[in-house]
Amino acid sequence: CGAGVEWVCDVWENERWYPGAGWKKRMLPGERSAYTDRSGILRRRMNLFPLPDGWTWNGGWEPEVTEKTDKNGFSYATVFTSGWHATRLVSDFVRRRRWVRTRSPCNALDPTRSLDSTVPLLIYVTIVGARGLKGSPDAFVEVAVRRGPV
Repeated sequence: CGAGVEWVCDVWENERWYPGAGWKKRMLPGERSAYTDRSGILRRRMNLFPLPDGWTWNGGWEPEVTEKTDKNGFSYATVFTSGWHATRLVSDFVRRRRWVRTRSPCNALDPTRSLDSTVPLLIYVTIVGARGLKGSPDAFVEVAVRRGPV
């Protein structure tokens, strides 16, 4: 498995600061869930993240640490729709962290192989968002395709 091809999967961990209680995964009504995709719209669970048939995980989940995060991978903001930064300010009440995990195909994809048109094929497509959504600097398009039996 592997053969140099890797696909990065991610899950965003979201937390809210409660004075006297600290950082909690409990959000306010109408806010995103504790674990989501980047947009905050789709709920995700690291332990139930789908692994397509014919793929293998290359390791476990790890927090992504960059110059835009603290040493634990967290970015901070006043609210989830405001700008993110690496150092917590007293006005920051939310934080998020990107967890990443890579996967690789076990079988090389053969571009000359065609699908049997007599066998039904179900393709799952998820469109999460689109670039340039008003008021959302982190907007983007994510399309996930997964095939499976009908």
